[in-house]
Amino acid sequence: MSNDADLAMAAREAVFCRVADHLYEPSARRLVGRLCRSLLDHLKITPTELLSQPDYQKLVLGTGTTYQTAVQKVAVAQVQGTKLGVNARVLEIYAIVDALVLRTNAWFAAHPPRRITPATFGEFIATARRTEPPALRDHIINGALTMYLGGAKSYGEKIDRLLALSGRAADAYPYLDVLFGELVDGDTTLKDLFGTKGNLAAYVEAIVDLLTGTAASSAPDTTLTRLARLLAQAPMPATAGALVVKLQKALMVTRPLASESVEIELQAQLKLLARFDAAEARLGGEPTRTLLEKRMARMLSPEALRTVLQSTPQIDEQFKRLLQFHGAVHDSALRLQLRRYMDYLFEHQKLPQRMAKELGAPIQKLRRIAHLHRLLAEAKLLEVQTSKYAAPLEAAQTEIIREVRLFERVESDAQTSADPALKLIELCAAGVFTPGANLQAAHQRLDAYLHRPNFQANYLAGLNDPASKERKLAELRDKLSAIGLAL
Repeated sequence: MSNDADLAMAAREAVFCRVADHLYEPSARRLVGRLCRSLLDHLKITPTELLSQPDYQKLVLGTGTTYQTAVQKVAVAQVQGTKLGVNARVLEIYAIVDALVLRTNAWFAAHPPRRITPATFGEFIATARRTEPPALRDHIINGALTMYLGGAKSYGEKIDRLLALSGRAADAYPYLDVLFGELVDGDTTLKDLFGTKGNLAAYVEAIVDLLTGTAASSAPDTTLTRLARLLAQAPMPATAGALVVKLQKALMVTRPLASESVEIELQAQLKLLARFDAAEARLGGEPTRTLLEKRMARMLSPEALRTVLQSTPQIDEQFKRLLQFHGAVHDSALRLQLRRYMDYLFEHQKLPQRMAKELGAPIQKLRRIAHLHRLLAEAKLLEVQTSKYAAPLEAAQTEIIREVRLFERVESDAQTSADPALKLIELCAAGVFTPGANLQAAHQRLDAYLHRPNFQANYLAGLNDPASKERKLAELRDKLSAIGLAL
């Protein structure tokens, strides 16, 4: 999004200011942040500091045509859909700003900002909340915070100073939250916090780490980790909201997250979608998901899908990729497109039959089919869709088991009457059988082996003391429990 488009959006979203009081509203402060971004970054101040300090206001008004052009842009955006003319709105904005400047000067003269430190901050907040009316109290607190932050050489240093105040007074969090939110709203602050990132994916990941608390456990202890811990521990809706906006703006960018390579870019997209699924509420909910899905839809165009599938030689691996994509996205049209490719692999490429007939060890083929079958449950398919793909896989596995006489070979290869049971336990634990008839058949044979009169005698052969026998039986019970059976 261009700076002008960003400013126009902020202007339309902001409260339609009619009096100076409106400029303190959160949406109006966000507009000030967009309106004066270059000057704010030059001075290393936030909108709240600008609204609280006459000297900063004088600097903004002294920019002449820069200030006038910005007001003009806001006026143009705000009069759209109204009967108010642009020139009338421009004059109205000038009058509102002039009233704000006069009020700030008067407040500043009558209530000079108080010098605070981390040690005195808690008592200062308690006194202000106990003795001052709300409007004046906010001015006094913000004025003191503005003085406290004055002289900082970077936004990172300002965050450090605010972090030193956190935890000193629970009632102060709303004021600190506003300032933190305004700080992270700027790209310069995020560069101070994150450093220079090599690509868009790294930048997005850094925002996600901060929002989800992952950055809080990073070492060494830094401004970033301390801010992440504060976000995880204290109510900071303005800060989290500003970070979500930065995340969403980054996802609106059309350039690749990680690479021009389709495969690398897909992996970056899938990783981000997985992180979103694990922390959806903290990452902006449905609006963020919509942006992620739009990026994914571009990546999974028919041409891109063909490229991905052609680079994956084994047909079951192709199906796995399609299942992975289907499980990652929610968009119904995109899921339908993916299922059409799945249908093609099953109906035209005869995936189950090809897997059954291709060269290779039977056990390995059985395991690959069973693994594919298990992945169906993770792909967010409807039950009827799952059955459509599961049934042919089960039939293909049944055919392999019949052709190689698997159960008969387990029996014939046994050296003792305990060996068939132990071999089937091993196969079941390795995920060789598809759930349903094939696994049930294996379980039935295993149960029959376990109930042979001489099974335990053969299984415990060579052990003399009761404790050793009990340990071995306990191991067997654990193995059976892991595959859903009991001794």
